[in-house]
Amino acid sequence: MGLALGAALALGGILTLGLILPWGERFPAWMGPLGGTPVPAWLAVTPALVVSALFTFGGVGLAVDSLRGLPPLGEASWTIALVLPFWLWGPLLALSTWGYALHRRAADAPLG
Repeated sequence: MGLALGAALALGGILTLGLILPWGERFPAWMGPLGGTPVPAWLAVTPALVVSALFTFGGVGLAVDSLRGLPPLGEASWTIALVLPFWLWGPLLALSTWGYALHRRAADAPLG
């Protein structure tokens, strides 16, 4: 479970960085033949929305279970919901994904 949680956090972080950094719009030069070509918007939006939904639904369940003190979290485990706020990260990742999609749509639209 810890490995899966760590992988999810790392993937969510990389996805979020890809939404705000230049390599979210163009592939980096070190990627060989893809270097410098535009990143298809769906390639960034689809996994970001999937991770966002997983974080939101899993985080709400984790927060509810921790506030109720249900196993395997046990009593006073409400701190888990504060230390790992997936319930907040999921919607925020969805918002940043929406902003990225709107930005890409505006950037890809022909002028005139």
